[in-house]
Amino acid sequence: MDTRIKSRFLDRLAEICVQFGITALQPQIEACREVLRQQDLIDIAVLGRFKAGKSSFLNCLAGRSVLPIGVIPVTTVVTRLSYGPAERAEVRFLDGETSETAVDEIGLLVTEAENPDNRKRVRSVDVELPALKAHEGLRFADTPGLGSIFKHNTEMAREWLPRVGAALVAMSVDAPLSEEDRSLLRDIKRHAPRIALLLTKADLKTEKELGEIEAFVKEGVMREFGEDFSVFPVSTKAGHPKEAAWRSALVRNLLDPLRENREAEWSGIVSHKLGNLRGECEDYLRIALRSAGAVTADCERFKDQILTEDNRLASMRDEIRGIAKECASKTRPMIREALKGFRRPLEEKLARELKSRLPSWRMNLWKLSRTFESWLEEAFRREIGIISRSEREKFLTALETPRTRLMRTIQSFRARLSAKIEDVLGVKRRDPEWNVPLKEPEAPNVAIFHVFDTQIDLVWFLIPMSLFQPLIHRHFLKRIPNEVEKNLSRLAAQWTDAINAVIH
Repeated sequence: MDTRIKSRFLDRLAEICVQFGITALQPQIEACREVLRQQDLIDIAVLGRFKAGKSSFLNCLAGRSVLPIGVIPVTTVVTRLSYGPAERAEVRFLDGETSETAVDEIGLLVTEAENPDNRKRVRSVDVELPALKAHEGLRFADTPGLGSIFKHNTEMAREWLPRVGAALVAMSVDAPLSEEDRSLLRDIKRHAPRIALLLTKADLKTEKELGEIEAFVKEGVMREFGEDFSVFPVSTKAGHPKEAAWRSALVRNLLDPLRENREAEWSGIVSHKLGNLRGECEDYLRIALRSAGAVTADCERFKDQILTEDNRLASMRDEIRGIAKECASKTRPMIREALKGFRRPLEEKLARELKSRLPSWRMNLWKLSRTFESWLEEAFRREIGIISRSEREKFLTALETPRTRLMRTIQSFRARLSAKIEDVLGVKRRDPEWNVPLKEPEAPNVAIFHVFDTQIDLVWFLIPMSLFQPLIHRHFLKRIPNEVEKNLSRLAAQWTDAINAVIH
């Protein structure tokens, strides 16, 4: 099927969707049009959870720090890197306007810190670099991370999926092939014929451990998808003995074949997208046709079948409530246990920091008390925030058991319902993905009480600080353990509420 035939075929599918009001397929239609317009480029999207090392990997491939990176979720806008004879960056806005900017300034447009909630209305940024000459014909898309506390980042990454030509799914060796990774792979398979997996931060594991992780990932993918996706360990740690060899294997076995066979690969990508689009369009039409042509007897039979399931629905609801209640009761103890090891180190760290600051706080009692309280609140916001981000994956394990048990119950109900629809209408029903969004704590819920139980600092002018200063300093230090215990408990409560909101 040449390009003109593919284009006409797409036009016909678009006409059918308009005629029958199938608006859900519009993003895929637009994505196919975009791919057809760009025969000279293959889009390779790097996708995955936030902090999986996507931006760092692409910086390493480009040989310089083009994409911003950080210890918190950074990327908020899709950024595409490709070869160009001169260094340049073009910004595309949601209203269709474009403008150019300096490559070193793209962080002002694509990061959460400089462009929160994408208030600047940026659709994407295209960067051309002479350093990517070896990969001419390929365009690498850095996407926002999935599962960060910024919901719009996850939405933007998933909205980009129909445009993907080939996909590199980044997953850290610390937590490979999570349920979120599996869900992403299921979505990508609808849009891209070529998928490979990146095991990022491979330098953190020994060669034996890395081999075990690769085997685990391959086995899991084969069991769930029936395909043997290529798996490439990668590292961005300069000087690591395996870093160059890992990158060379990725280039040799994936990127070079894509580039050298670009015309055939491009044709395969378009055919894959059109075939999937046609299949989904047929599903919509088939259901509409069968529903419209169903005779009264079929409708009555279908009604009886559904009423049977409706009677079972009450007992299923009770079962789900019981599972949710049991699992929710275990969330708080699990999170408190995960935080237990932070109490003593945090007490010691804050005590050391306070001791280093106290000599410079030479002021009356009232000002000293307020300074201490202000410092303590700022320190807790910083430290509790770090703990919350670092332990996120451990906290989320509290969702694994209820997710598995609830999915088993719901899928059983769906399977029965789908079988009845197929029996009466002769149509197989495609089940949507079940994914309840988690509203994670955006900031630690820190609370600091007054340093004195009574307002003794209001009579500061009666207290000679030269005599009482050592005693007051010791009082400040003694407050730290209680404040640590209280604020770690508040963090546990925040995460418990967020997780149990999903469970319930």
